[in-house]
Amino acid sequence: MSDLEVTTKPGSSLHRFFTGKTWAAVYARKSLPVLVRWVEEEKSKHSASIREHTYKELATALGNAWNAHPIHFALGVLGDALEELQKQLPATFGSKIPPIQLLVWTQGAGRPGDDAFSFVGIKKKDLKAIPESTLRTLAVEIRREIVAYPHWRRVLKALKLKPFLIDLPTTNTVTSDPGFGGRGGGESSDHLRLKHYIAENYTRIGLKGRHSAQLEHVLLSGDEIDVLLEPAIDRKLIAVEVKSRLSSDADLIRGVFQCVKYRAVLNATEDYETSRSLSWLPRAIEILLVTERALPTPVCDLAKRLGVAYSVIKVPETFQVSIPVSS
Repeated sequence: MSDLEVTTKPGSSLHRFFTGKTWAAVYARKSLPVLVRWVEEEKSKHSASIREHTYKELATALGNAWNAHPIHFALGVLGDALEELQKQLPATFGSKIPPIQLLVWTQGAGRPGDDAFSFVGIKKKDLKAIPESTLRTLAVEIRREIVAYPHWRRVLKALKLKPFLIDLPTTNTVTSDPGFGGRGGGESSDHLRLKHYIAENYTRIGLKGRHSAQLEHVLLSGDEIDVLLEPAIDRKLIAVEVKSRLSSDADLIRGVFQCVKYRAVLNATEDYETSRSLSWLPRAIEILLVTERALPTPVCDLAKRLGVAYSVIKVPETFQVSIPVSS
């Protein structure tokens, strides 16, 4: 008998979860892999901030954007099943399985819906006596516990569900691809044009106001960023890695990892400056991958999982490379 084997007595929460044919039971089973994927994406970002996920977003991810309100019932079924799973296998999942359904919030409310708090011991009738600020603070703390919990894949296995996987090639396949890193030919004219175009037309990637731009900015790691943008007012840096229309899928994957690397190095550089100067004011770091060709769906999923924003920008045929932009 597996250490993840559970009993499902008729009428129990787990029996309803496993065998229920109601809309709520079916979508409870569909919801958990999505929620676990969101948790794993948050872990991969290595960021202190956690993105807000809404009932509408979950309903959309499940292919039913119009069912944002009924999704509450599915999350209730899921919550009941997790509580019973914890009771049956208390030693298997650590101290307590967090109520992952509380990862989903009401849009604009800064917290989950009222019914969700029953899973942390607060009855709906008692909510009015609790300040809204207290509920929001509690929701943020619960969300941190959900993301920090290390056993979500075991929970999925115990509930006979599979995690979402991305259809990506092996690392050896990527690194041995002839197009990985544009080996052997130096910088192409297409890459040069895209790099200059973004430096001179940064409004195309959604930036407003005046920015200075540097091409091939050298980092303390020795790496060079294609374009580094700095707004005239805000303490912020926007690092842009570009991939032209010639880039292979392998080179696009490399671009995602270059962004991950640059983000880490730039954040570490801000720490370096803070450690050597009392007057240094740290700058926020943003990373963007700009490509001329659309990212394949698996690469999109990879970028999202690793917290890398991306944008598809096509350089006009009439654009001419001018003198390199500098700060």
